[in-house]
Amino acid sequence: MRTTITIDDKLVEEWVDFFRAQPAAMALVEELADRHAAVVCGMVLQETLQGARTEKELAFLQSQLALWHDEAEQPEDFAAAAAIDARLRGQGVTVPPADCLIAAVARRCDLTLAASDPHFARMAGLKFQQTV
Repeated sequence: MRTTITIDDKLVEEWVDFFRAQPAAMALVEELADRHAAVVCGMVLQETLQGARTEKELAFLQSQLALWHDEAEQPEDFAAAAAIDARLRGQGVTVPPADCLIAAVARRCDLTLAASDPHFARMAGLKFQQTV
């Protein structure tokens, strides 16, 4: 499951699985917490918070995610996300727009993106770690 990553930070998209006690996601998030190496962007925050089923879960998620470093999306990230999408569609691959934006932030910040979605591996210039 694990690969060697040579940079200090990772943009992590596995929060919902972590909070739902999925073993692989839990191991990754715990490792990053120990190293103080996790980064989340606004889109990851939104996707994670949307996983809450109750106001109590939402409050818990907000309190936990507030502990991590966040990297705000910049205007250039949206154009980069559109370019990622266009390149992939040209290859016959459809990817959720949110994932293109997450990848654009990771590329700009030179972060490794840790996620379970295999389509991230098709994104040029993205450092990617498949988590499951």
